Amino acid sequence: MLPTLRVLLLAIASAAAGPAAAEPAALPSLGAPEAVSEGHLGLEGPVAWPGESGRGAGVLFADVSAGKILFYDRDSGQTRVVDPASGGANGLALAGGELYRCEGKNRRVAATELAAGEDGTPRLGATRPAAVAVPGGRPFFTNDLIAAGNGLFFTDPVYGPRPGGGPAVEGVYAIPLPAASPPAEATLVVGDLVRPNGVAVDPAGVGLYVADEGARKIHRYTVVPAAGGAAPGLVGPSLFADVAAFGNPDGMTTDRAGRLYVALFETGRLLVLSPDGEPLAIADAGERTSNVCLGHDQRHAYVTAGGTLLRFGLDVDRPADEAPIRAGARPPAGG
Repeated sequence: MLPTLRVLLLAIASAAAGPAAAEPAALPSLGAPEAVSEGHLGLEGPVAWPGESGRGAGVLFADVSAGKILFYDRDSGQTRVVDPASGGANGLALAGGELYRCEGKNRRVAATELAAGEDGTPRLGATRPAAVAVPGGRPFFTNDLIAAGNGLFFTDPVYGPRPGGGPAVEGVYAIPLPAASPPAEATLVVGDLVRPNGVAVDPAGVGLYVADEGARKIHRYTVVPAAGGAAPGLVGPSLFADVAAFGNPDGMTTDRAGRLYVALFETGRLLVLSPDGEPLAIADAGERTSNVCLGHDQRHAYVTAGGTLLRFGLDVDRPADEAPIRAGARPPAGG
């Protein structure tokens, strides 16, 4: 989805919803971020790449507006294009040696062969469709996705007109992994949210978090693996957090202690919640804060904000009910 269209639609929705609730008492800050890759158009979908044999670790991320997938090399500090024609890729996820991607322009989820090059950095191969239409044949939009249980969960919100009309619901869907070829029909597993967007999974791979951007809430489900090559299911939900006082939740991720990191698109911030859903910390991340991932060693949070990839230092070894603030973190500018 083009960022400008999304901003307009969110502004209309916010006006219709009326004034937001007052924000809770001030939270500690993660400090000021470092811009590690700049000059892009509209970034989304960061995912950590572990590298190979201690080399080549970094972050894969999508420039939705430019139709590219890029890689930031942590060691060299350089960014390169790994796919110049991404099909409008948005959310990205690694599973089973493949890079799964929500291709908004192509109205599908796709899987791309992925391997480490001689320097340990990622090299992409052939791409195949993994999910192409909702039941009844209507095209997907696809926004964000995550591997959990024995399958892949992805969201399908509506942010503008789509060929063939919109779906009856803005849902969360599941497919089994590895994805079938040709692709099997996706299974609708959540159909009662206003506008599902970001998804994340807890460290145990059991709890699935879904951000309802339309209601400004985050729900938690329990993943139920299925046998015989079927898509996994979900049990729940339970309300994990109401974040309306902070902004609209977009992309999310968790750390090994179970804290949830939430990108807040409209307000341009990164919110950290405890495993119980309590606010722990917040940080200014700039215009259109769309998504977040942790680096492979979990020492940094990488955030996509407008055309910039940002990096916050973390200390995730603090107790799970404490903010993961690294000692000596720089305060925000002017703070």
